[in-house]
Amino acid sequence: MWQFMADSARPYGLQINSCRDERRDFMLATDAALKKLRTNYRVTGDWLLALAAYNCGLGRVTRDMEKSGLKDFWSLRDAGLLPDETADYIPKFLAVVYIASRPQQFYVETTGESWQWERVELLSPVNLKHFSKATGISLDILRRGNAELNSDLTPRDGKPYFLKIPAHLMSKAQPWLEKIAAAEPAENYNIDKTMNPIYDNS
Repeated sequence: MWQFMADSARPYGLQINSCRDERRDFMLATDAALKKLRTNYRVTGDWLLALAAYNCGLGRVTRDMEKSGLKDFWSLRDAGLLPDETADYIPKFLAVVYIASRPQQFYVETTGESWQWERVELLSPVNLKHFSKATGISLDILRRGNAELNSDLTPRDGKPYFLKIPAHLMSKAQPWLEKIAAAEPAENYNIDKTMNPIYDNS
């Protein structure tokens, strides 16, 4: 969702393997993208240059800055030092932000549901099809919320996996989780209290 290349995703903690590709995890990938932008800003000292570096690479932007002595996006753009795609990327980005902040003014209709999500820590693999059948939660919803999975089975790599469930459907999931917890160590199925359910799927 944030256009991470594999080599640029791993330094920000995103796992990519046969079980999962966390570039598709809307929580983890968003956090990683914000960290990357903050890194770009610390180096460039300018938020538009930080966005430009997100598009064409931090190395490219810093080289152009050092070569020209220019310190802001518009100067670098006017000097023709940035790739054409990046030169167009920032104005488009700013236009989208402006329009999105004033949808009525531009006759833009916003549609679709916006959900809050909670994460449940699983230390044992779970089949999403079985989970859906046991809880009555749509398999499509589970797949959309956990799109980083490469199959319907949560990872067996021994590392915790945080299954994302819409907050308004947690009452359906809780009895199943409690049943599993009775057969497994209690710590295997805990609501992750460290992450507030502030992410949505819009």
